[in-house]
Amino acid sequence: MRDLRRLVDGWIAGSPVFPRRYELAFPTSGLRYTYIPKNGCSTLKLSLGRHEGWLAAGSDPHAISARHRLLGLVRCRRPEVRFVVLRDPLQRLASAFLDRFSKPADHSTQSLKKLGLLSRGQTLGDVTFEQFVEFLLDLPRGRMDPHWRPQVDFMYGPYTHYFSFENFDHCLSMLRQRGVSIHQHRPHATSRYRPVGRFVGQLPARELLELRSSRSIAPTAEELVSPRVSSLVTTLYASDYALMENVDFA
Repeated sequence: MRDLRRLVDGWIAGSPVFPRRYELAFPTSGLRYTYIPKNGCSTLKLSLGRHEGWLAAGSDPHAISARHRLLGLVRCRRPEVRFVVLRDPLQRLASAFLDRFSKPADHSTQSLKKLGLLSRGQTLGDVTFEQFVEFLLDLPRGRMDPHWRPQVDFMYGPYTHYFSFENFDHCLSMLRQRGVSIHQHRPHATSRYRPVGRFVGQLPARELLELRSSRSIAPTAEELVSPRVSSLVTTLYASDYALMENVDFA
């Protein structure tokens, strides 16, 4: 199985290995899809995986096997559509922070501990969004977890379609036109919560999670950033912002 995964990750000679891990091909629908964490990939993988017969109802969207990944890439080498979904970098980072910091044992947050995010005596619940952004500024991109790594790092080669997460229905409409039934899977969405109504970027993650669990309140991305932190995010994701300014979204 390990050899098969290695083959899947780099089966085209000369292709960049990291983004190859995030490419899926679906022969039945003639699609190749670069999936980027926090950009609606759970819904898309579940919908396309079920359409191919690779996933059953109620399956984990991320359980597409290495065998199916390889078969898809081999059988769909010249897709009719090759697409990616991009998201506003601040919105994506805020979503990742609120999601991942609610899971202290998660690999993403555990890796931050190993990389030196925490001061002596601190826990992950003590970290503020501002501290998180400042830490990422000094972290080499190659050591970033995929949930907050710049989106441009996942991409290579030409795409026929660029979709924005902010207009996700456009992507879903394209899939429906190709006969794909949509199966929504958004367990981490914060849109169902009420906004806080004030700046909370200096509140520790623990208090933000308490607001969500006890009062059904979750901060918007804008409520997490001061002008200074907004500027830091712009610097951190400058390549993403440049990309999104220069692509024609479907």
